[in-house]
Amino acid sequence: KPLPEKQWEWSRALQPGFVADCLSGSPGCPCLFRITADELEQRGTPLPQLRDLRVSHVFATDNFLSSVEIVDADCGPLEKAHAARPVDAYVLAEGSVILLSGWEAGHVLRETR
Repeated sequence: KPLPEKQWEWSRALQPGFVADCLSGSPGCPCLFRITADELEQRGTPLPQLRDLRVSHVFATDNFLSSVEIVDADCGPLEKAHAARPVDAYVLAEGSVILLSGWEAGHVLRETR
């Protein structure tokens, strides 16, 4: 089943210093996790287009990585399936790529119009 996603201040996604603010744990910013294209491919999410972007870092939000909870009727929640969703949206910010969930991308687009 889908897991509830964490809200953050969507308008910050396109502000200067967004990546540094996220990595320092600033309030209102999402948690970012460094990930490589190779790691994503190992998890079944090939991103050959990222290899050509010449970016310094690729990050994924917690919402992108924690997408699905596997539930056993007898035992309750068992685990989260990581990187179980395709990459629908990403932000290019300050030489980095940030992978967003579709839900996050929709909010960022609405907030930054």
